[in-house]
Amino acid sequence: MDRTERFYTIDRMMRARQGTTLREMMDVMEISRATIRRDLEYMRDRLAAPIVWDSEDRRYRYDEQEERSE
Repeated sequence: MDRTERFYTIDRMMRARQGTTLREMMDVMEISRATIRRDLEYMRDRLAAPIVWDSEDRRYRYDEQEERSE
């Protein structure tokens, strides 16, 4: 799976489930923790994806406030 496909998969997983765990992403895409962290950082920094860590639910999700303002 190339990087673009991973970005699409991450986006799909976050929208379908109102968030996803690091483990779920690693398992579905069969990639390492370091790779998924790099992908999330790239999506946040370069693609302006409003990805946040929800410590209460212990999952990554899109920041609802950011999505509404766009």
